[in-house]
Amino acid sequence: MACFEALDAQFDSLESMLFLLTIQYPNEDFRECQAYLNDTETLLFKSVSQFMTKLLMVSSNMLPLWGKRLQEEHSTPPQNNASGDDGLGLITADSGFIEQLQHRIKSDPIQPNGYPKSFNQVCINNGRFIKEKVLKSDVTTNLHLTKSDDVFRRSRSYFSAIMSASVQNKTLSLQGLRAIQRQPWRDFYISIIEAIQFIERQFSKYDERFQGKVMNAFLAGRIRFVEDVAAASFCFDTPKGSFIQVTFVGDLESLALLAHECGHLIHQELIRDKWVLRQDIQTCLTESIAMYFENRIVKDRLLEEAYDAAVFQAWLLRQYNEWVNRHELFERFELGLYKLDRVNQTQVAHLWRSLIRDYYPCNIVFDPMFEYEGFKTPHLSFSPFYHSVYPIAYLYAIDINEKRLKKLITLLSLHI
Repeated sequence: MACFEALDAQFDSLESMLFLLTIQYPNEDFRECQAYLNDTETLLFKSVSQFMTKLLMVSSNMLPLWGKRLQEEHSTPPQNNASGDDGLGLITADSGFIEQLQHRIKSDPIQPNGYPKSFNQVCINNGRFIKEKVLKSDVTTNLHLTKSDDVFRRSRSYFSAIMSASVQNKTLSLQGLRAIQRQPWRDFYISIIEAIQFIERQFSKYDERFQGKVMNAFLAGRIRFVEDVAAASFCFDTPKGSFIQVTFVGDLESLALLAHECGHLIHQELIRDKWVLRQDIQTCLTESIAMYFENRIVKDRLLEEAYDAAVFQAWLLRQYNEWVNRHELFERFELGLYKLDRVNQTQVAHLWRSLIRDYYPCNIVFDPMFEYEGFKTPHLSFSPFYHSVYPIAYLYAIDINEKRLKKLITLLSLHI
């Protein structure tokens, strides 16, 4: 087992370094480096017959992802990836992104129930999460959600509720609508240092195991702040500790997003402390934990600054619209890609435009370039239907209490 652990740490470190380089240098092409890493992984292990013999005797459930891949490759001849997709999720607006998307659609067959294989697999995983009875009884599976127009009815009802009658009768930009959403906390401001200190202080109160982890990451330079709202925000697990990149402009959304990613950090680092080889955490579980921290930190901060309770309630309604309604919209967008005559920039843009016109109120006027915002959808080309996780995860997150959180925080999945 020590041999597996040492190799896992080595390859995990290399893969982590490569991923972080793609973030730091987005205009560089690292596909050749990824190919070398893949080839080295395969050739190194296959040249050591004794190691491969031992590897094949280990249950795949005990192995990290690279170990599972090697077991599969030993019995299945490797297939060439003609698209050149390196799996790193480098989303660009050029033809390379369209090629990745085309490859995704072509390699993802429609199954007898009318849905692509990748979507069915996500639904199976989400269904398992629901089956563990961690959700309220009225929560349905993704397949039920996609068969109705409830998402458009719910989103428009939300927007109508926050707009005054006079505003509803006037044309309004999307920026104007977002300003209305932020109206209850429009004066809120927090600096980066204040946000880090507050999150660290609150996390330490929740559980002594959380103490110092956020501050250590910040002091070690593993939390990177960017002002570009279009930049990806994420928390990436590495053997040296989790690495965070987050958009931060000092508003309440910035604090929530930072708390969300720091929640992932806490979860990932505690998992590494307990499970040496297995870090492939159940997605619904990890997103639920991050969303719990997000809402908890926002509530704590609003209380500290003596905001009215109605402000937090407005925040929760906004978050429901974001995590449930908007991410169901993303799910519909991805499913719609499979029905296009051709997957090209024009067709994808038109699909996105038709969906957002149903999602937002009739009086919203969009910038002409907004129809291309669908291309910026995270996970679109490299992790199909990941957005389907968020609605279920959020519905669970709002039902988590501190006692349950402490039980969940070091689990890989609910059935362990």
